[in-house]
Amino acid sequence: MEAASAGGEQAQAVVGAMTTALVTVSDDRSGRKGGLYAATQAQAAKLISDAPWLGIDMVRSWTWDRIVRTPWYEANRLMVDQVQPDMNGRAYKPFVIHSCLRELAPGDFLIYNDASPELWHGRTPDPKQHDLAVLKCLCASNGGVLTIQSRFIMPVTHRGDATHENFTLERCMERMGLSRYRHSLQHASTLVVLQKNARSVEFVEDWLRWNVIDECASLGPAGSGRHDYWVEEVPKHGKIGHRHDQSISGLLVNAMGLKLLKDISSYNFLDVCRRDRQYELIEGNLPPSKYRYRNVRGDDGVYRYEETLR
Repeated sequence: MEAASAGGEQAQAVVGAMTTALVTVSDDRSGRKGGLYAATQAQAAKLISDAPWLGIDMVRSWTWDRIVRTPWYEANRLMVDQVQPDMNGRAYKPFVIHSCLRELAPGDFLIYNDASPELWHGRTPDPKQHDLAVLKCLCASNGGVLTIQSRFIMPVTHRGDATHENFTLERCMERMGLSRYRHSLQHASTLVVLQKNARSVEFVEDWLRWNVIDECASLGPAGSGRHDYWVEEVPKHGKIGHRHDQSISGLLVNAMGLKLLKDISSYNFLDVCRRDRQYELIEGNLPPSKYRYRNVRGDDGVYRYEETLR
């Protein structure tokens, strides 16, 4: 493990004249979170516009209406026309990141941040507290790909780690050929910071490719409207969840051997820009944990979380 912050020559090297872009995407079709993703996007764009000192040079706010006008949508509409995120796999997330990355020059930075309302509520950049160089240095020191450790959300006695064993379908790991990372920490795709280089471009291209395959991204076959994969794997493997785009991109991060930013209980990029904070990069590839967590069906037919020693 290592602590990291920005300063001196390293900060100057990553700031320079490099372009920094902020990318968001909104899909309000399902009405999730009050159908406020697009409104939150607009709030985020205004926040950046009102704080030019922050150093974000371009904002790319993708809406569903814009996505459906692209050739990518036409090629993948069986997947993405499904309204629910657990079926469309949020496949448009790596698409919008890839689209912006193509606009940037080598060395430039891209910040992808989800447009969930709770992430942006009451947020205001403060020049005394926030410095984009902090985030850029962390990203550059991690090979150009920076993501945060995902939180463990189960109500159990021993707070474990969010791993693919618990939160990624077996068929996803098998299809990607990455089952050996089942015990690795899963990251949070809510916030993804990239410095454009060969490695980060390959990461996004692989993410985009796998995220339109239903066995990796969805709870069931594309276009079926059925959760066949989920219904099969919960009783068989005790799966607690599947994280769709997060599971896919997380496996790729693990396969690249990248470290994760230790959980900071926030997924807004401003909280990775704090001047007064020390951040810690941790190893993501771990041995099996002491405890095993499963989703188990009781005699009453209700599934409940179970915690056991291995």
